[in-house]
Amino acid sequence: MAKTQTKSSAENSGKNSGARKRGRVENLTPHNFKPGQSGNPGGRPKKTLLSDASREWLEQIDPKTGKTNAQLAAEMVGKKLLEGSAEHYRSMGDRTEGKPPQAITIGGSLDFEVEKIDERINSLLERARSRATDARRKNRTP
Repeated sequence: MAKTQTKSSAENSGKNSGARKRGRVENLTPHNFKPGQSGNPGGRPKKTLLSDASREWLEQIDPKTGKTNAQLAAEMVGKKLLEGSAEHYRSMGDRTEGKPPQAITIGGSLDFEVEKIDERINSLLERARSRATDARRKNRTP
């Protein structure tokens, strides 16, 4: 059975001994920004390729009807809605009225007694005072 040697965390290979040491003040380079100047004044670029392409398509006019694609899409959703499609009803309502607020149920009990809380706080305070007194006594040398 062959033994494998492992280096302890205290051992160093010495490969990087000539390299710059991290965390030293002399390794800092002065920054190129003036005080109060942002390194990214425009912020992160907004990438909305799909949204932009969708808006462009919705604005295009259908040569057969003279209506925009947005108008044609709304009519198609309306037809499906009138046929009884709950999905299209929801879609139309969400687009025109906004999504309805969602109900949130919070469970658990908030039953507590003020006396029990006061007792616990007083117990913790007394324990802290006792520890502080013990620490002061240990620090005193006769």
